[in-house]
Amino acid sequence: MAVNLELLEELVAFQRYGTLSATAEHLMITQPTVTRGMKRLEQELGVTLFDRQVSNRIKLNETGILAAREAEKLLKAENNFTDKVLNYDRLKNEIAVASVAPGPTGFLEQIKGRINAELILLIALLILIMSLVICKISKKSSFLPIKKL
Repeated sequence: MAVNLELLEELVAFQRYGTLSATAEHLMITQPTVTRGMKRLEQELGVTLFDRQVSNRIKLNETGILAAREAEKLLKAENNFTDKVLNYDRLKNEIAVASVAPGPTGFLEQIKGRINAELILLIALLILIMSLVICKISKKSSFLPIKKL
């Protein structure tokens, strides 16, 4: 059985905000959408998550509280999974750097094995900005060929 992660997000939000309308507002969806989602989640799991004793107000029962806690852990694990996979993939990519002087690209070549891709990208952008400023000051418009790291 696969549970929809969006329904788990709604459950966690309901636990945090306490009402269907506050949950809907936080998630930027309608209150009837949240209501249908919570009923669907109960059906998918085959359990009752809410105490519906009081009219016009529902609250999580003990099973619902446990489900919300576990859902929060699962959503964090899913985010962690996604971040790790994306970061790993980004580290494998090459970054092209252009410069008006050989010095900055030589510096990047020396340090590329010691720093992550995001920092290299930031340094490359700073070098590009500095190169554009130098070109504007010296009124030159030519760049050296792009060197792949």
